[in-house]
Amino acid sequence: ETPDIRLDYAYGAVKDAFGVGDVYLGKFPRSEVVWTPSDLMWDGDINPEGAGVTVGTSLGSRLDLFFNGAYLILDESSSEPSDSGMSFFQPGFVWEIVDGISLKGAVAYYDAHGVKGERLASSTEQSAGTNTGLSVSGSTISGNLTYDYDIINPAAELGVNIATLKGLEDYVVNYVGVFGEYVQNQDPEDQENGYIVGFKVGDKKVKGQGDWQIKGSYRKLEKDAVLDILPDSDFYSGKTGVKGYEAVVEYGLKKNLILGLDYYKTENITTGTPAEEELLQVDLLFKF
Repeated sequence: ETPDIRLDYAYGAVKDAFGVGDVYLGKFPRSEVVWTPSDLMWDGDINPEGAGVTVGTSLGSRLDLFFNGAYLILDESSSEPSDSGMSFFQPGFVWEIVDGISLKGAVAYYDAHGVKGERLASSTEQSAGTNTGLSVSGSTISGNLTYDYDIINPAAELGVNIATLKGLEDYVVNYVGVFGEYVQNQDPEDQENGYIVGFKVGDKKVKGQGDWQIKGSYRKLEKDAVLDILPDSDFYSGKTGVKGYEAVVEYGLKKNLILGLDYYKTENITTGTPAEEELLQVDLLFKF
């Protein structure tokens, strides 16, 4: 029997296509096309398949505008006449308010196609089975989705590069950031919202020896705010209908060798009696 081969990426990209923007085809890194300051809607390990485009322009020296768009395949079947997919549009901006202080914001709209009344068969391994219409028995998910998932998603992050501010070049904290994100599904009349608020402090990126960052956040994600194949799989096992806290500590042991601690304290908000979970992960990450 021939073993399966699974690839994180398998795509082609045309940079500066027609002098306008970048085009991606295949299974591409999500961060290239979809900007998010958190994993409220998108698990960090998900890299979608489809086609995407990014466009950017500058308005003066302190304001950049961008537009991201894509068609993403959610479920592909050789036996069905049509596949389930999601169109995505995201206009946004990056504003350098003053030297060292910047604000990035965007509003995304996701339009899911062919999901209402269906179950995303090829995504069963990722589904938590918590959207309305689905049920879980052991490892088996049954039922069909009750709603469409047409989602409005505003997001923003304010960052202060303390290391670049005059007089604070040697300050022990080089970066401070606050971020927030909101999702609302337009189809249901209840259990359709979600949000996250959080902060980052330390270095903007942990890359070299001695770099560090602490991140904390609180989120609430109602039952039908997003498709349950998408959220962070470590936050209450990727379920919707949850809320709770996450704390992350990263430290650079050497260049491109990072130690990480990730702590979750979460609970279910859709059952009569909230069931709490706590999870601590220890990671050693090599980058090359």
